[in-house]
Amino acid sequence: MHPHNTEPAVKLDMKRGIVFGENQNVLSQIDVLVVDKKTSEETKVLGFDTDMDAILNFTMKNVIMYPKINQVSVQKTKLTFNSTKMMNHNYDSVFESILNDLAVDWNLNYGRGYPLSNINPDLGMIGGLLQNITISPFVSDGWMYGGFSMFADNPIKEVEPLKFLY
Repeated sequence: MHPHNTEPAVKLDMKRGIVFGENQNVLSQIDVLVVDKKTSEETKVLGFDTDMDAILNFTMKNVIMYPKINQVSVQKTKLTFNSTKMMNHNYDSVFESILNDLAVDWNLNYGRGYPLSNINPDLGMIGGLLQNITISPFVSDGWMYGGFSMFADNPIKEVEPLKFLY
């Protein structure tokens, strides 16, 4: 990806989440490769330049990630390399359709939360020691918030006041 202007490619927005490529400021290059089964050699057959934008959520609460793709858009897609005889198409709608289908599948699989202990069970134990672990782009513009409290920080609740005998 090559930025074509001075704006950052990724912005953290407290209302929308993680904003990737807004205002046509990221050029994405997509290459389609084929692999020869006998030699495992890759050959480029198609190349595209496109402007893809996405609005994402990447929040974690108590060692459970909530990654969600909220919106994807594709515009200004151009065929830059073609070693086939492919005819011209509306590539914006083709890629946007593919990416939106991928986003739906992603959200179905991970949108309701993905415990990091599925990756490594030790992460579940860390969640017990570092309580209220939170990572979120929805706290302050331009920043990814991260915080936790320690199990040892929990106040001791007194049921009955202490009585000292003298």
